[in-house]
Amino acid sequence: MYKNIIYCFVFSSLIAIEQIGTSGAMGSVTIDDKLYNQLSLRPELAYGRLGIGLDIYLYFNDDGIYEGNWDFSSMNSSYKTIIDKIYYLRWGTKKDDLYFRVGALPSLTLGYGILINKYTNTIQYPDVRRIGLNFIALFKNRYKINLIYSDFKQSAPGLLALRVSSHSKAIPRLNWGISGAVDLNQNKGFLDYDGDQYPDFFDPYPYDSNLWDEAIANKDHWRTIFWEISPNPNEQDFEAWFDSTSYIGHNEYSPSDYSSVDPISGFSLDASYKITQNFYIYTQFAQLIGKTKLIDDAYDRTL
Repeated sequence: MYKNIIYCFVFSSLIAIEQIGTSGAMGSVTIDDKLYNQLSLRPELAYGRLGIGLDIYLYFNDDGIYEGNWDFSSMNSSYKTIIDKIYYLRWGTKKDDLYFRVGALPSLTLGYGILINKYTNTIQYPDVRRIGLNFIALFKNRYKINLIYSDFKQSAPGLLALRVSSHSKAIPRLNWGISGAVDLNQNKGFLDYDGDQYPDFFDPYPYDSNLWDEAIANKDHWRTIFWEISPNPNEQDFEAWFDSTSYIGHNEYSPSDYSSVDPISGFSLDASYKITQNFYIYTQFAQLIGKTKLIDDAYDRTL
């Protein structure tokens, strides 16, 4: 009751707001190589068909509250602070003739799931805050389109997918659908916090753009050891030993191995027949187009 009173008080001068619900989360997050506790509340407010999901959060540790996400020192930082608190915007529901949701996307399935099944762009939230789009519209009371765009923050989305479906005029219980999906750059899935071309997964120093190799970071230490164990130490022999010795912590990842964008796409066809209101049968077919490669290089094949 008190929460509703507070929300109504804040927005009373604009419009009548209804609180749909509130969820919360607790956990931890790493920012600038420091560990913070996270406490967040996610209320959803609605006015008619318009819904706004908020993410009100605090990061704190033994040193106090992290103020980077509550920076009102300038217009730019104030804008970013406010935008980051909007979890999503939506219009309508998926049962309406027009629906869209911008921001965090929940579990999304395209058609019967052969191409895209339970996709979400929040897997790395809140470390990575993506702004995606799910758009659904019905045309001429027959044709429906479903668009998924994973992230407007990137120059190329991690996922772009479209489905067109309709029911048959001759057989109203029969529905068909055509879907397509593309990942224009599979390497976008590798997070690179410090931008040094060494993704965090392969980088022992993910928050330092000048370091990506433990051996190089400890080169003076290994030089001292080499001088102690070598009968006739010299710098040239050390460099040769340093470059050829694997167990001292060299990073085996090479940015050149993942320099290409490696796009991959797929399409699918499906059909369903509704037997009753809640029971139907369906069939679907899909084909991937592109090159897949296992991370251990066990095999490489083209689909």
